[in-house]
Amino acid sequence: MSITRKGRWAYRVVDNPKLSIVLSLLLCAIFMVGLQGFTFSASPREYQGLDNPKVIDLIRLEQEYSRANNILVMFTTAEESVFTRETLQTLKQFTDDAWQLPHVQRVNSITNFQYSHAQEDELIVEDLVAEPEVLTSQALENIRTVAFSEPHLLGYLLSADARSTAININFNIGLEDVEAIQSIEAEVDRLISEALQSSPQLKAYESGYVAVGLGWLHALQFDLKYLFTSALGTIFIGLWIFFRSIRASCAALSIGILSMFAAAGLVGFFGVNLQPPNAIGFLLILILALVDSIHVVKTARLLQGEGKSKSDAIAESLVMNLRPIFITSLTTAIGFLAFIGGAFAGFRVMGMYIGFGVMLACLLSLTLLPALLLYCPIKPDRSRNAALNINGLADRVVRLRWFFVALTIPAILVSGVIIFNTPLNDNVIHYMQKSQQFRKDLVVIENNLTGSIEIQIELDSGEPEGVGNPAFMKEVEAFTVWLRSQPEIRYVSSYTDTMKRLNQNMRGDDPAAYRLPEEKDLAAQYLLLYELSLPYGLDLTNQINLDKSATRVMMTVNDIPAVELVAISGKIQRWLSENAPHISASEPSGEIMTTTAMSLDTVSAMFYATLSALVVIGGILLFTFRSIVPGILCVIMIVAPLAVAFGIWSLAVGFFDAAATIALCMVVGIVVDSAVHFISKFQIATREMGMTARDAVRYVFNTVGSALVTNSLVLSGGFAILFFSAFKINATMGMLTVLSLLIGLVATFTLLPGLLVLCDRGGRRDAPRQSILPV
Repeated sequence: MSITRKGRWAYRVVDNPKLSIVLSLLLCAIFMVGLQGFTFSASPREYQGLDNPKVIDLIRLEQEYSRANNILVMFTTAEESVFTRETLQTLKQFTDDAWQLPHVQRVNSITNFQYSHAQEDELIVEDLVAEPEVLTSQALENIRTVAFSEPHLLGYLLSADARSTAININFNIGLEDVEAIQSIEAEVDRLISEALQSSPQLKAYESGYVAVGLGWLHALQFDLKYLFTSALGTIFIGLWIFFRSIRASCAALSIGILSMFAAAGLVGFFGVNLQPPNAIGFLLILILALVDSIHVVKTARLLQGEGKSKSDAIAESLVMNLRPIFITSLTTAIGFLAFIGGAFAGFRVMGMYIGFGVMLACLLSLTLLPALLLYCPIKPDRSRNAALNINGLADRVVRLRWFFVALTIPAILVSGVIIFNTPLNDNVIHYMQKSQQFRKDLVVIENNLTGSIEIQIELDSGEPEGVGNPAFMKEVEAFTVWLRSQPEIRYVSSYTDTMKRLNQNMRGDDPAAYRLPEEKDLAAQYLLLYELSLPYGLDLTNQINLDKSATRVMMTVNDIPAVELVAISGKIQRWLSENAPHISASEPSGEIMTTTAMSLDTVSAMFYATLSALVVIGGILLFTFRSIVPGILCVIMIVAPLAVAFGIWSLAVGFFDAAATIALCMVVGIVVDSAVHFISKFQIATREMGMTARDAVRYVFNTVGSALVTNSLVLSGGFAILFFSAFKINATMGMLTVLSLLIGLVATFTLLPGLLVLCDRGGRRDAPRQSILPV
């Protein structure tokens, strides 16, 4: 398309502003219809992806046994122990009331623990604490003795110092039902408040899978309340400072807002539930949409300052910025679309809707924005040379070009060595900031009671009723003993503990009989008798499947990094293969375990996705500029800032996690924006205006220098707001993006001009400037 044709297109937009406004708003309205189907889900599994094999295996285990949708409430006492009449009375009342909660499936506490013992020739199974208000000192001591001897309680529902105890509440509902879990939260909070009022010596803390979903929702509410409003305010103030016009600032801001809501409508059209961690993408669309608007408005102001009319200035600004705006929007979208290579479904969705939003913002910036600007007062900018002492800066940069080249090469090489020697790691519990209540409670629970990461593994005997096979039980018991000997593991729950206690009960509670039954038929009788004695909701389906062919062993470990967690999983699998070859075992799984494995997959996948995005972006740049040199220079202007920024991050943090690698993939398409605008204006100066390379550099500094600084500052300011996100993964992305953008801006004003002069072989061009406006 010739330049004259571009000019004609620009004047069609400028000459028909009402038509441009109507058509643009109609397009956005079509997408916004999908907002009625836009929904949020607090389910980490939907974020992981319900089609992921690890998630499918986890869901299968829960269908076979019981769901892990739980809230664990830990109470700590200021007294010597929880074994007092007042505290036990409060715990029992809380336990009884918890059974009345909506969607409750099971409630476990020390008060309703099913204590089995022999009474003559009968097996008695009853609540450990039945009537706490009438307990004598001796009865309290007996209860304490039983609780401390029970492996199912100690280290999970009861701490070793007896000052902390927990009540675990399981719910038969998915976290995708946001209203239901918020209702559950309100009821649990009410019960906690009543318990603390009746027993002021107690303090309460919450964790569990439902608590994670609720923590996500609270984090989202925090971000919506503070981040989005702060971003809107900060961006508007910044635009007003740079544009000197409230209406022009509103026009630019409206492009981002429309793009954001249209992207949300697109998500609603496809019926995809969004999760709190990927909702930040809408803020990113808002921020990135401003880049295009700033270039259009700043260039129009400069052209007005040269004496052009408003309509001519806007039309010429469109023509000058058409190619760089389209290229930078496309490269940015490609960077986000590369998220598709990640393991998390939530980030794949986020990448797709941000890519769409960015391209829609590009279209609106070239159609709706210029039409709106015609109705806005735009103050001419006549101070571009004075703003940065442009000519002197340009001359110094060109004169020192070899210095900047010599400085850049070692910086890239050193950064590359640092990056490739940096380990990959992650910690999914740390996806939320320490300031969030969920993280605070988790730390207290881990320090006082049990591990914060739950791992489960299914052991299959291969035959119905096989869990009663003595050989199978011995291997499960050996595995249980080995697990309890591992320093990383804080608690283990195994049905063999129940079988040993039943064997003891059926032999007159003889301590010497605390061992596994030696006959299969006897074990089956014990299990049947025990299950018939259990109340509704407290059966063994959380440990043994329906046909009694397999059992589930549960364990907890401390909050540890992903690499160590995966190492534990590998150690468990190796022990089973070497010591229990007859048992068919599933892979160790669990909410955190599954997320951790997917997180490490994402870390490695994002490096390849970034490389792929870089290749695609490089190809697009080569094709667009129709020259090898500008394309290569743009690639250099991507690699150099990213290498230095991530080298600094590597030295500061010591590892790359999912957030860092996702940021890498995201920034690869953003950081090139300044270089594309610089090179595009450089080509206009050399090819169409006949300037030498040195004069062309001065021209670029004069025409887009201020806009590039403005863009980088607005982008950096927008992404800097992410520092304060309740999600640490967003804060990490914000920090790395800001660091990369600022380094990229410095490189654009120092390294790139020198490279353009060094690579230019055209000499002085004497061709007259070709008109970019229609004749």
